[in-house]
Amino acid sequence: MTSAEYRLCDVSLDRSFGGRDARIEREQALAVIDLLESKHSSRSVTAGGPYRLRIEAVVGRLAIHVADDQGEHVVSHHPSITPFRRLLKDYIRICESYYDAIRHPGPELLEAIDMGRRGVHNEAA
Repeated sequence: MTSAEYRLCDVSLDRSFGGRDARIEREQALAVIDLLESKHSSRSVTAGGPYRLRIEAVVGRLAIHVADDQGEHVVSHHPSITPFRRLLKDYIRICESYYDAIRHPGPELLEAIDMGRRGVHNEAA
């Protein structure tokens, strides 16, 4: 199979992840777009592809569901959120700093914050 067959064709987030703030929803939408446009492939799922990814929060755990493009369940993972708490706090602080920095002239501060945000993304991945 080619790596294109292992790509994501749909990503959806549970409602518990949104609705708090328009800025957070915008960040989530951008993250979903990044996932869909990513050239990375995962060979950990062996049923073909493309895949639909659904992420939800369930009592202190993430529920990560993978289905094929027809919606047929392939695999689910339920990792604990605990190892990600520090990363989530760091990411929230970086996003708040980013929105504060938008109000100030000059790209230097935004570039530094964006590099920090990418670092947190990479660590979380």
